[in-house]
Amino acid sequence: MRRILRLLSISASAAICSTGLAAEPLITFLDGNELEGKTVSAINAEGTVLIKGQEETADIDFLRLILTGTEPKPIDASQTIHLQWMDGSQTTATELGVNGERLTFTGPIAKGLTLPIDAIERVRLQPENKAARHQEAFASAPGDLDLLLVEIDGELQKVRGFIVRIDADSVEYEFEGERATFTRKQVYGIILAKPDMDLPYAQAAIHTVDGSLIRGNIATFAGGKLSLKTIADTRLTIPWEQVTEASLNADRLAFLSDLKPVDYSKAPIVAPTREWAADRTIKGSPIVLGGKQYRKGLGMVSGMKLVFEPASKFDIFSATIGINDDTGNLGDCEYVVFKDRKEIYRQVVKGTDAPQKINLDITNADTVTLQVDYGKDLDLADHADWADACFIKNIAE
Repeated sequence: MRRILRLLSISASAAICSTGLAAEPLITFLDGNELEGKTVSAINAEGTVLIKGQEETADIDFLRLILTGTEPKPIDASQTIHLQWMDGSQTTATELGVNGERLTFTGPIAKGLTLPIDAIERVRLQPENKAARHQEAFASAPGDLDLLLVEIDGELQKVRGFIVRIDADSVEYEFEGERATFTRKQVYGIILAKPDMDLPYAQAAIHTVDGSLIRGNIATFAGGKLSLKTIADTRLTIPWEQVTEASLNADRLAFLSDLKPVDYSKAPIVAPTREWAADRTIKGSPIVLGGKQYRKGLGMVSGMKLVFEPASKFDIFSATIGINDDTGNLGDCEYVVFKDRKEIYRQVVKGTDAPQKINLDITNADTVTLQVDYGKDLDLADHADWADACFIKNIAE
């Protein structure tokens, strides 16, 4: 039977991390609590996670992030084949071929992996070209036909049709029953026709040493190998030493920066008028609190109010609050949280204060309101961050 742990049930003696996004082992739970220096030793088919040096096990649905401690060493993308998948995955390749409806590639994380061609959105075959015409052309939206970007007489041309075959020397395509061939060196990139397909739920985003990002569902991790089920039911096995990070998209968690507020207001007094920001500060810089950089969160300023409607399944609001490090210890404001119309949290925060972790009960809430009130210095330097602000479902249904 699958073991479900309540949040915060991992041993309290474990160190809580306050470092940045360095290449050191780290396990982050849904509620934001972290185990510094701990690594995952195995994940079984039921989703039970074994943590090296810990007696307790965890359920993968209660994890948010795994950093393996392996340093990324991105390959120079300008010198490799680049694939963008339909689900947002991105991989590099040294070899690529297409035969009919199947695409096969070899790269740092895959040797001879074969996918349905419909799983791929676009392919860059030549070294990256920074020229505006190449960048704009390669960003073209998928259409009903494949779009080939071809160098003809020194000009980049767009040629429409359907890819039939790609080998080491040539690219063959068909249009209105007629076939033609370009040399491989002529074809800068291909934007493949948009398929009629539903994208599957991806439990994890796996980052690898070479800079690739692969989305999919973790089948198992054992014997130093991570087995991942990717788009179109393709199985991919990745050596763990190639993995730098596993970001987990548990359905028990929703980041507020990924949600649309149902109401929003602002009332600046002295500071310039700005908008709230998702995953950035109010000024558009990274969210950094106490020397730690956060990838997710909300950037606000005094006088702002955001209202969200959590789905009924969520029962915790979690965030780390503080005034961003870029103010140089300036700032003075009050963080306020309402569950429906009832105030459930209020805290004065100054730029000299350490970040504060909050977990608030929002069970059965129709709305959750985040508000930043003015302090003694009005709204000057009140770069109020709600780092990792999220709704969490704590108990297994």
